Amino acid sequence: MKTTKTFNEYLSENPQVYSEFKKLTLLGIHKGAKKLGAKQICEVIRWQSMITSNDIYKVNNSYVSGLARKFEQDFPQFAGIFNKRECRLVVN
Repeated sequence: MKTTKTFNEYLSENPQVYSEFKKLTLLGIHKGAKKLGAKQICEVIRWQSMITSNDIYKVNNSYVSGLARKFEQDFPQFAGIFNKRECRLVVN
């Protein structure tokens, strides 16, 4: 399935996903993690939203790398917490 939405469109429609992503990433850092997996964090978001509410967050795998890049852009002091490959996705 081809992703047709831009990352920013996805974020504006699903702000709770980035909010949870930030919260879990900062928790991992606070607990001493030197490296984290963005995909792993997204799977935790999916799981937690499934078992705690009727509102299952739509965490699209196509935007996982964008979430990691946005986090590092918003929190430059934690740059490098995620391993990343070259990406054509634009994060603004």
